[in-house]
Amino acid sequence: MLNLTYMKKLFCLLSLALLLFATQLQAAERNHLLTVTRTTWWAPDYLVVIWNGSIGCTSKDTRDYVRKLLVEPDAADQDDFFRPTQPLITIGSVVKAVDGVDAKRWSVDQFYAVIDRPGTHRLTLWHPLAENEYEVVFNGTMPAWMTAQGFHPLTCVWKNVHRPGGPVLAGYKSSDAASTTNVRVDNNVDWTKFKTFDYIVQTNDVLAEKELLNKIAENFMKVGMRWVPDNPDIVFSIVKDASQSIDYTYVPKTEQQVMTGSNSKAVYGWKGAYLGSVTTNNYQTVTSGGYTQKTAQTQAYLEVNVLETSRIGEKVAPLIWQMKYNYNYNVQGDVDGILNKAASSVTHPVMLLRETKDSETATRWFYDNISMINVGVILDGATQVIGLDGNSSLVKSSGLRIGDYLKGVNVVRTKSLSNSGPSVYYKGSLTVLRNGQTMTLEFDKVRPVNSYKPMSYYASYTRF
Repeated sequence: MLNLTYMKKLFCLLSLALLLFATQLQAAERNHLLTVTRTTWWAPDYLVVIWNGSIGCTSKDTRDYVRKLLVEPDAADQDDFFRPTQPLITIGSVVKAVDGVDAKRWSVDQFYAVIDRPGTHRLTLWHPLAENEYEVVFNGTMPAWMTAQGFHPLTCVWKNVHRPGGPVLAGYKSSDAASTTNVRVDNNVDWTKFKTFDYIVQTNDVLAEKELLNKIAENFMKVGMRWVPDNPDIVFSIVKDASQSIDYTYVPKTEQQVMTGSNSKAVYGWKGAYLGSVTTNNYQTVTSGGYTQKTAQTQAYLEVNVLETSRIGEKVAPLIWQMKYNYNYNVQGDVDGILNKAASSVTHPVMLLRETKDSETATRWFYDNISMINVGVILDGATQVIGLDGNSSLVKSSGLRIGDYLKGVNVVRTKSLSNSGPSVYYKGSLTVLRNGQTMTLEFDKVRPVNSYKPMSYYASYTRF
């Protein structure tokens, strides 16, 4: 028989392991006010910011109502955006230090463990647009207009989370009805070491090629790279081709008799005897053709190659980035416009290190889609009452006060008959924490005083 003490120890270890796994799983599923990742091609020893935490709201009427009821509105409540850092972090910034501690080789979980702690944190960052390292102050205190309907970015369900091209890998492939784009990247090359660039014109079509190359150059300069003709860190070149065919075909004129229906007429004999019927078919002449039909096909190809100049001359060409764009459509297209659009899509890989997301969800603090804001109660992120509408029947019936912490809502939806017909109202109780004591506040015959729709939140991510 197995030793009972041994079995107990084994059971404890298994329970601890399961608890640790559950805790890690919960941490992995939790949202964060800054989103970071690690790549092999952009400062591989450090974490990179792919979302800077800036959140906007589309419901102006709801925001204005919240501000009206706030006892002590602050600057954050006057802005339509929530920004957890001052100044705003540029997407793609490298996290060099957190609270004065070197963040080299930090894991993502290690960063979140520090930044999620309450209070203010100081981040030291680097981005090519800033040239030198810069500092931001992080503070996760939420404005009231954001949390009034139970929304909180740490607990909300973000929708449509999209990361173009990765972000772990800088390459991607996309297509539509007319074109395909395929980008390949050497993900073992650290792009943070590249500060300057130039391009090479390889054909006799100099002006057209320069026009495309200049569009690419503009996008590279947007992230702080400098265009220099002597000893650049990288050079890029293009290969282009285009063709268009247009055919005209004459369709001869033809006429065709088409039966459009028939008429029947009864025939009667002597003394009205029915003898039968005579059917006459109706015909119409339909004319078709007699015109010239135009058919067209447009094809375009653009290839962009980026090479690391310090490795030119090696046995293998130092190709570190390549895009191949193919356009093929049965229309007469603007070839120059198609190629210009393709060239304009060529960006520095760091511009793909950005996350988009939005949310229409809010954690309700009431019942049947009636949120606390619609019964005249404004809560902050910690569910503390920070604003009350004096006309609210809930406030009058329950005795809810500014400063109470809402800990629970028990609501029953009922109907009553009156001279005007059936009337829907709510009754129940609120569990609150007041001055350190838990209290139950009952209410009856409560109706919404407003009908503000849930706010729609979206994440702002671009700052280049």
